[in-house]
Amino acid sequence: MALRAGAFDGTAEDWDALVRAHPGATFSHQHRWLQMVQAVYGGDPHYLAAWEDDQLVGVLPTMLRRVIGSGRVLLSVPFADEGGLCANGDEAEQALLASVEALARDLRVSFVELRQLTPLSAANMLCDTSRVVLRMPLPSAAEELSRNLSSNMRKKLRRAGRDGLTCQVGGQEQVRAFYRVYSHNMRDLGSPMHSRRFFEALFTEFPGAALTVLVTLGSTVVGAAVAVQFRDTLTVLCAHSLRSYHKLFPSNLLYWRLLEVAIERGCSLVDFGRSPRGSGIYEFKKLWGMEDCPLYRQFLPVLGTPKLGEGRDSFAHRAFALLWRKVPVGLATALGPPIFSRLPI
Repeated sequence: MALRAGAFDGTAEDWDALVRAHPGATFSHQHRWLQMVQAVYGGDPHYLAAWEDDQLVGVLPTMLRRVIGSGRVLLSVPFADEGGLCANGDEAEQALLASVEALARDLRVSFVELRQLTPLSAANMLCDTSRVVLRMPLPSAAEELSRNLSSNMRKKLRRAGRDGLTCQVGGQEQVRAFYRVYSHNMRDLGSPMHSRRFFEALFTEFPGAALTVLVTLGSTVVGAAVAVQFRDTLTVLCAHSLRSYHKLFPSNLLYWRLLEVAIERGCSLVDFGRSPRGSGIYEFKKLWGMEDCPLYRQFLPVLGTPKLGEGRDSFAHRAFALLWRKVPVGLATALGPPIFSRLPI
């Protein structure tokens, strides 16, 4: 049987059929993800595939982007924690790696980055494991989940309810309210933020898969999250709360409601995204009993060499974060998305 790899020339339905069937595929492997990113931020999608005779046996979604500090890079995939290569067998995997290397040399990029949950065996690739994905297997009922929480966590959840915090689960109609909390908190963290258009496009491109959760105190939204479902996994893309209300534990209530929603939707796993080991958000996620899942950011150097490790530790990053926290929220919301779109995220 002949195996070949190269530019994908099939339909989006063909692509997504393999993605839905592959055990290592994630939400952002779907054909529409790169289309959505291109519509919001630009970039050039390059879909690679492997065939055995006429049977599709592997896919690799990539996007050519120009990012700060590295220039032209080929990413799989941008604005998602997980992406990379999905292949049925070692031969298809190696064929796709050869194909992406040839594409990268033709495009004259600095490097290729594949964000893998399962490491690839290519000897010429560098690997960064400075971050992990935090995941939590779910029981079939929220009552069982509650029993597994620490007494301190249950106490904080009761406190949040007594102090008047409530949750609302919705869809695109809550994106504006979500974005006000998200953009404010990103400014407070010293980081640029996504464009609101990104989240609006998410609901347009993936109707039924995306949801919002708001935590409110009266008429004030104090916490908010956006999550997406793929097969039996709910992936939390963003979860934020306003620092001025932290004493009321809105983040605890927000996480709890996300876990409840996942169970209600029939999910068996929640993915709360990547975090640097030892960071504050990493430790908060571990309080819920979440498990570390290694994230293998694998790089193929072409015309340049990627910087490995946690970039947030650099002097330049710390200096920028310090200055960004002083920018008014309205101005940060205007300036942040153009900067964010050029970050190697």
